[in-house]
Amino acid sequence: MVSITTVDEAVAAVVAGQPQFSGYRLVAPPGAASARPGSPLRPIGVPERSVLVEQVAAGFRLIFVTGSGDCPSGCTVHRYDVFVVHAGGTVEKACVLDRFPIGRGDPCEAA
Repeated sequence: MVSITTVDEAVAAVVAGQPQFSGYRLVAPPGAASARPGSPLRPIGVPERSVLVEQVAAGFRLIFVTGSGDCPSGCTVHRYDVFVVHAGGTVEKACVLDRFPIGRGDPCEAA
């Protein structure tokens, strides 16, 4: 099994099994509290195809943000595909969301 120690390795592990996420732009460094954005609809200033990262006990939580609907104006619809990439290389799809709840923890906590 492969050991995952960096964000780039974690992103590559997800993309290897989910090639539709190839080319998404990393917008948060490891350890950032990006998994809990202030907006219920989308993290402010996040492009339409982005990866948010949070370091968790198991390894990394990656949130692939896909925007659609009038993206030149900021996208009106967002989909959040949440994965946990374990240090041992296992990739687990935690959930898919269409919004983040305000004032609650991550509903997809699998780490």
